[in-house]
Amino acid sequence: MESLEDEMKKVKMNTKSRKWVNIVIILVLILSISSIFIVYKLNVGGQEEAGGVVTKSQAQEENQTPVQEEVTEQNAVAKLQGRYYIKLQDAINEATEGGTDDLIEILKPINENVLVGVNKSIIINLNNNTMSNLEKTQPTMIVQGAVKIQDGIITGEYEKSVPTIQIVKNARLDMSNIQVKRRSNESEAYENIEVHGMMNLYATQVTSENSNAIYIDSDDESEITINEQSQIVATTKAAINNVSKGKITISSAIVSSRTSDAINNQNGGIIELIGSKITSEEGSALNNYGNINISESELTSVGRATIYNQSGASLNIASGTISSKSTSTIINQNEANLTITGGTISSETGNSINNSGQLNISSEPTIISNGSESPTIYNQANGSLQITGGRISNMSTNYDVYNNGGGVEVAENIISKKNW
Repeated sequence: MESLEDEMKKVKMNTKSRKWVNIVIILVLILSISSIFIVYKLNVGGQEEAGGVVTKSQAQEENQTPVQEEVTEQNAVAKLQGRYYIKLQDAINEATEGGTDDLIEILKPINENVLVGVNKSIIINLNNNTMSNLEKTQPTMIVQGAVKIQDGIITGEYEKSVPTIQIVKNARLDMSNIQVKRRSNESEAYENIEVHGMMNLYATQVTSENSNAIYIDSDDESEITINEQSQIVATTKAAINNVSKGKITISSAIVSSRTSDAINNQNGGIIELIGSKITSEEGSALNNYGNINISESELTSVGRATIYNQSGASLNIASGTISSKSTSTIINQNEANLTITGGTISSETGNSINNSGQLNISSEPTIISNGSESPTIYNQANGSLQITGGRISNMSTNYDVYNNGGGVEVAENIISKKNW
């Protein structure tokens, strides 16, 4: 048997072993807790540096992690189906594909260039805000699909010859209560609206200082309606330049140019003037190479003939008032056709009609002139004149009709002062 002394030695040895084991366990726990604390500090933002504590946002900046700005009604420019957007283009992109007429509400002035894609059909309510271009070498708006836009201003400042609005072939733009303007110097002068597709204007004003207010391209059979007191105004160029094939209906509207023709209608162009006012101070109200029908409209010019009906053109006047203050009111050129069945045509100093084409007057128009040195109707040698009705009179001592060798057929009791 072991002695008591040996037993005591064993007890002491076991006690020392347990102490060392406990010390090792404590050290392991301390190291584990330290590691967890360091990892927590790095992940949550408690990392310490000499300059102080680095916050979570600072750590994100150092790691170049973008922070998304929350879009609210306060910082958004557009609203679509209850969602807010920082850019109008984002709202347009989110609009439903196809013909749904999604409504986009504009919340504040916009400064960006936008594109409405082929498969989009949207309504944009500007809410009396202004939409202008950000990139000065691009149009403010390009329409490839279908857009209805209302109540506001569309404008732009340009450093390149581009339109404010461009409507591509087969696209459609309807504008109601809109003002369309542009700012550019003479070298970057360009059309305010360039049309290759369809456009309808209601109570809309389109103005241009140094180019056409509306330009209809020659390659496309565009269709345009201008209604409800819309105003198309140009300063140095034609207000409407219908290069070819475009079909335009102008009803209860105003079209004017200060130094050029108010409307230039080229071969193939078709224009219906209904209850509208067309004026020019230094140019013609109409310069026509295509086909124009006039009813219940007022046309005036000061510096040139009010209407030039050019070779090959066709002009029909059913009603309205057409007058000139300083020269012939209508010049009907070689191989042009002019038919008058109503309305009043007058000139203060020149011929009411100077004809070298085909002129037919019937029914009940009134054609008068106050010019003492100019007959009311002057028929050139190559002109053809047929009169079966109407009132034709010269208010001074000159002829009602003067024929300079052309063909004339006049019914009895219509004219009293003639040279044959």
